Amino acid sequence: MNKKFLSVVVFGALLASSAGTFTSCKDYDDDIDAVNGRIDELAKSLSDLQAKVGSFVKSVTYDPATGKLTVVDGENNSVSYTIGQNLPTYSISVDKEGKISLLKDGEVVSSGTITFPDAPTTPTIPDAFDPSKLTVDAATGKVMYDGKETGVTIPGDGVLSIEDKKNAEGVVIGYTIKYKDQAVTFALNDVLTLKGLVFKSDLFVDGIEAIEYPYLDYTYKAGSTAATTQWEDEQAEKVLCKVITDSKEWNYTGGTGAQYNPIEYINYHLNPSSAKVSKEDLSFVSRDVEVISSRASVALPEVADMKPADEGILPVGLRAIGKDIKQGGEGSILALQAIVKAKSDAQADTTVTSDYALLYASKVTPQAIAFNDATLAAEDCQESANPDELFKTVEGAITHAPTLTVAYNSSIDLKELLTIHYNREGQPEATKNDGTHKVWAYGDEAKYGLKYDFAFIQYTSGQNVTSDSKYADANTIKEGVLTPRIVNSAGETLNEQGVSSVGKRPLVRVRVTDADGRVVLAGFIKIEIAKQVNDIVTDIFNKGTHNFGCDEADAILTWSEISYQLLEKAAVQSKDEFDALYEFDVDDSGVAKQFAKSADGKSFVPAAIAQVIGVVKEKADETGTTNTVLHWTLTNEEQSDIYEMAGHTATIYVRYVSKLNTTSHAPIYMPLKITVAKPQGTVVTKLTNYWYSDGDVAKDGQNTRMNVPYPKDNGNTNDYIVDLNQVWEKGMPTFTPPANFASYTDVIFANQNGAAGGYKYYFDADQNVLTVDGTKYTLSVDNATAPCITGGSYKATAQNMIDHALKVEAGVFTNTKLYANGTVIATIDQNTGKITYENNDISKKLLNAYSHSAAKHFAKIGICAYSPCGIAMSLTNNTYNAYFLRPIDAVGTDGGEFVDAHANGSTLDIAKLFNFQDWRNVKFVDGTDYSNSWLYAFYGLNKVEVKIADATTTLSGGKLGETLLSSKTDKIELTQTDKDGNAVASATLNLSSYNTEASGTQATYDAIVAAMGKIKYVNNGNNVQTFELRIPVEFTYTWGTVKTTVDCTVKSTMGN
Repeated sequence: MNKKFLSVVVFGALLASSAGTFTSCKDYDDDIDAVNGRIDELAKSLSDLQAKVGSFVKSVTYDPATGKLTVVDGENNSVSYTIGQNLPTYSISVDKEGKISLLKDGEVVSSGTITFPDAPTTPTIPDAFDPSKLTVDAATGKVMYDGKETGVTIPGDGVLSIEDKKNAEGVVIGYTIKYKDQAVTFALNDVLTLKGLVFKSDLFVDGIEAIEYPYLDYTYKAGSTAATTQWEDEQAEKVLCKVITDSKEWNYTGGTGAQYNPIEYINYHLNPSSAKVSKEDLSFVSRDVEVISSRASVALPEVADMKPADEGILPVGLRAIGKDIKQGGEGSILALQAIVKAKSDAQADTTVTSDYALLYASKVTPQAIAFNDATLAAEDCQESANPDELFKTVEGAITHAPTLTVAYNSSIDLKELLTIHYNREGQPEATKNDGTHKVWAYGDEAKYGLKYDFAFIQYTSGQNVTSDSKYADANTIKEGVLTPRIVNSAGETLNEQGVSSVGKRPLVRVRVTDADGRVVLAGFIKIEIAKQVNDIVTDIFNKGTHNFGCDEADAILTWSEISYQLLEKAAVQSKDEFDALYEFDVDDSGVAKQFAKSADGKSFVPAAIAQVIGVVKEKADETGTTNTVLHWTLTNEEQSDIYEMAGHTATIYVRYVSKLNTTSHAPIYMPLKITVAKPQGTVVTKLTNYWYSDGDVAKDGQNTRMNVPYPKDNGNTNDYIVDLNQVWEKGMPTFTPPANFASYTDVIFANQNGAAGGYKYYFDADQNVLTVDGTKYTLSVDNATAPCITGGSYKATAQNMIDHALKVEAGVFTNTKLYANGTVIATIDQNTGKITYENNDISKKLLNAYSHSAAKHFAKIGICAYSPCGIAMSLTNNTYNAYFLRPIDAVGTDGGEFVDAHANGSTLDIAKLFNFQDWRNVKFVDGTDYSNSWLYAFYGLNKVEVKIADATTTLSGGKLGETLLSSKTDKIELTQTDKDGNAVASATLNLSSYNTEASGTQATYDAIVAAMGKIKYVNNGNNVQTFELRIPVEFTYTWGTVKTTVDCTVKSTMGN
């Protein structure tokens, strides 16, 4: 085999399969000589082919089924070449080790090795093999991977290919046919022929597409003789300045109107987007209309320029006579026309016309030359947001301080500082582009035929005979660059720089002129030549870390700390010399002015009020080389502000300024830096056995339990008061403050609710929510946050307490009341650390909703430690849940039985149906042990009520707790009776006589059993089989009512 044909339409889209194999091309094994001949013939005639069909074609295709290459030219003529068909397939296989093989009909004919440079040990083909890196050298047939030879070569002398040419949108716009080193490219005729133009509008006037055309409307001025040519300058000791330059060169008066019509670019959509258009083929058609009119527009719009199309958008430069554009009831309309040239003499040119648009005029009027830097002070602009404008008169510049400074050994380019302010006004109605004192950056003015020019105004100051403006280069100023120079004894400017120019103040005239050189705007800049201009900044003076506290921080700088830098920056030799030249920059009260970096970071500006941190003062009476020079004092509010900053660090700038002149000697800025540290502790040390985890596990948990007083003879539980300190070792919490924080020490924190620091308990903002008997009870407090000394209010979390300085005399730290749905249920005495559970209906209801062993009713207690100035220290583990334990429980016993049809009814003693125990798990009666039966009296048991109507049953398929007995039958009666069998609604008890431990006897218990009475069962109906009853009973005692139930069995009717 000698030669090979590759179709790039196929080969160029090679994809790797999961096994690393792809189909590459068709080969000519059959009749190879004839095929080679046809390919060679085509290769030799590529240039003839392009000459024959021209640059434009309809299509280029290769049909593998017929073996034909077909080119259709712009006239729809077809040129075909038969190359071959039914060609066997070559494939390339790559394995995971990088072995590459060329296979023909599945058999290896050539092989090599690929080195995977980025993943030599990658175990799988998909990760290691990138098929996009596999290419074929068209000239040699060599297969390359990542630009390197693989050792595999496609047989043949060359490669013939067809490549698609696409635009940015992926649309095919042409083809390239290549053979060896020959290639021809055809563009698609249908793509390149312009079919349509559509105006891209950004403005609508009364719903009509419009083109806004801004034109320049201005006045130019003439020079005139000035009556006054001398003025005193702005210095404290006034210096008379006399202008030497002819006043006609700077005193501009009058005004003659003129206009300038710029080129305004309008965008048109091209159809198709890749169509080629030349400026010579474009023109505008226009007319002025009222309702219907056919006269040409007097605004005379013309195509003045055209930019290259970008993504189908063609910018066309429009120029019109702006002042003649119709307004009001009339309008100037226009459309863009393009001539599409015919492809042959047999065809005629065609015209493509866009949609019409209204031409809408905007009048642009120059107002003033201005600066682009808001820090430069000159003449105020009427738009306060704009930087200042240049002084409009020589007098204004001379009588005010220099606006700019330049170092004697450098230069300053005024062009980089200048703009033009202009007004823009839609005619007759405003558009979004309208405005007053809008800004043209330097160079924008050229669109309107304007340009800057620069020159010096010569003047003398005081007794000087040489003009200050002589101390600058008269040539470079023509380009807008002021370059300081020195002057010889004859008053001639030399092409040298030197310190003798320091202090001189050249006066620059800046003009804006029109295309005819007439003066449109003029401004004047006085510039001082200084020894140094750029801000002089010392290294940072780092005052280290200050520990936050109640006292002011006083960061001290001594002369020995700062002298080296100050002397070096000021280029002086001694403190005396420095003191003679510089002074500390302070306000009228002697406090240092503070500065901040400008927005661009290139200069300094006075610090805003919010940026001023602390007070810096110079101690002028402290002399010598080691004594204090500067004191930087910070209140604790300012210290807290600093802590809230990034890195808990603040840097301020103060400065020394020249005593002689603030511009001839540049200020020296001193950065002062300080970092603030805050303390954080944790609440310790627990009496571990007083703390519980979830459930009933004691020892070092996260919760505590609160209870009524323990029993004692003739005592009671009227006061539910608990000392919160009792759960800590030595009867108080401690807080482990870090060392070296004078306002946060163990000694200070040892004072409970102290006036000068200490600790106190409070109800935390986050509290419990309970649902009892279907009612939701939300526990709440008075305050959710605490105020910060620097403003704002925050939740009392450990992070917030360290991030901010939270006051303890207000807000969450003063929460001494706990509410349930608005009713106070508990209070904390912050002086004693004792919590009191309130005695009211809601507090009792919540207390008795849960047994003491399954308590859910708690208060979240917070502890804060604070400094003598009332600022909380950040604490961890400073909140915990304190559970309110129900004093007593009554649990129904098992085995209570009624007997149906018992004579006079069947009865059970209420007392014997329940096991009573208190919060200590002490049973009132334990079998035959009656020693604690006196506790019925201690806890104030005073009422028993059987809730007959709420009894439930299993009778006839009923369910305990759900099926009311009354819903099943009215023949069975339950009755609460006294000990003698008399029916009662409830039993009232007075057990006070038994309130001593000595009363813990069986006799006492028997008396209590009799006092509680009985429950009587009677069946007035038919015989019944055994069933169950659940009977609710309520026991009222000192702290409310315990609601409980007892399950009883009703034995079947006697004898059945």
